[in-house]
This record gives sequence, C-alpha cells and structure tokens, in this order.
Amino acid sequence: GTMADTFKEMVDINNKLHKELGTDPIDYLEAIQLREVPMRDWLRIIEIPIWKVPKFIRTIINELEKRISTLELFPDMKNVIQSLSDKDIVLGVITTNSKENVREFLNLNGLKQISFVKHTDFLSGKTGVIKETLNEFKLSEDEVIYIGDTVGDIKDAKRAGIKCIAVTWGYNTEVLLKKYEPAAVANKPEEILQLLNFQ
Repeated sequence: GTMADTFKEMVDINNKLHKELGTDPIDYLEAIQLREVPMRDWLRIIEIPIWKVPKFIRTIINELEKRISTLELFPDMKNVIQSLSDKDIVLGVITTNSKENVREFLNLNGLKQISFVKHTDFLSGKTGVIKETLNEFKLSEDEVIYIGDTVGDIKDAKRAGIKCIAVTWGYNTEVLLKKYEPAAVANKPEEILQLLNFQ
C-alpha cells in the first residue's frame, strides 16, 4: 500500500475469487467506500465474518505472490528510498503481507537499501513488532518514524510511542487519515523527503 498499489490488486483478487472466499464482489463505489473507513470496518462492508478473516488474508497473500512480478512501485518511491539511504537512514518494512512476497518485490525492484522485513498478523497489529525493532536496533522512540498508509499504521505507531507520516496514495484517504492525527501527511512520495527536511 505504501510502496505499491496492492489495494487495487486486493480488490481484483476478491472479485475473481469471491465465491471461494465467501465474500461479495467489490464494485467501484464500494472500493472508494473501503478507502474511507478503517480496514477493520471492511469486514462489515464486504460482509466477511470474523472467522473467515484468516482464510481471506491467506488467499490474498498467496494470490499476491503470483502477481509480484507485475506489481509496480509508486512513481518516485525508488528515488525517495535511495535519498533516505544516502542519508544513512536505516530502512525497513513491517508488513501484514508475507516476508517472502515483500523480499521478492524488493529484489525485483532493486531495492537493496531496505535493511529488514518483518511480518505481523493483520489482527495483531504492528505495535509489538515496532517495539521489538526499537529494542533490536537500540533506538529511542524519537529516533524512529513510521511511514504508513492506513489508520491502523497511525494507531500502532502511536501505541509504540513513535511518530507516523501517513501517505494518501495507499489504502486510506487523506480525510480519514487526518482524523487520527498522524505527525504529518504526504500526498506524493517526494513530500516524505520534504517532511523529513531532506530536500
């Protein structure tokens, strides 16, 4: 969602496999609606019972693996990642996707600047993994910034005591993200550098 348009892929996968998943197809208006609510509210909109969530997520991740070679970085993300790396910033990914999918995507796009990839379960959130990462790298909360595209990212970063820059080109809209008061909002990848005073 932050580096590549997995939202569009998720909608497409759901629509192709909705009978197997036991979900409803998502039309264009519903897709817009999904971006306007926190991800946990999606269960209500596309009518997924909570007990089907693990299978739904597993299927999406497995299908994304088949599409990794066709996923594209959002424009200018590679330049942003390179610029941050040039400033000796340690970069990592915390994801609810599989580590294998993310590593394959990074390799295909030549993103060797990403130092680590950590996985967390969708229902567990990212707070615990963020805290583990701070301990692993012996970093204080004010030395780390999380860049994410969902309400959950903002909330998890805050729970871990770190700032979050929310980006508006991923899963949630700018209007929704701002309601949860991230440290800053970026509407284009290059704005990340401006917000970090690296441009």
